[in-house]
Amino acid sequence: MYALDAPVNQHIDNIKEEYIVGETITCSADGHPDPTIYWLNENTGDILNNPTVLITSDMAGFQTYSCVAWIEIRDGVHQVSRTLNFGVKLTGMWPIIIIGASYGAISKH
Repeated sequence: MYALDAPVNQHIDNIKEEYIVGETITCSADGHPDPTIYWLNENTGDILNNPTVLITSDMAGFQTYSCVAWIEIRDGVHQVSRTLNFGVKLTGMWPIIIIGASYGAISKH
């Protein structure tokens, strides 16, 4: 029989002060059984039932998200959480494409 262990060793990958659209933040934790992990948007109260947050253009500006890892065992729900404060910028999101021009070419007529 396996022992039941509350979530421990919570880890968040890719912690930064600022993200650009398309980057991700992933949360994990140890426990038995495996903890359920979700992200809570502290600004809106929305819950993302996924261990990974994809940074989108809708998140531009300052964000506060908490990663919550929980397990329900005999004596109740055990959880750990960690809160991140970060900015999301839109610059650098799309390459600039100039139609009809060759890179490095200058023509005179």
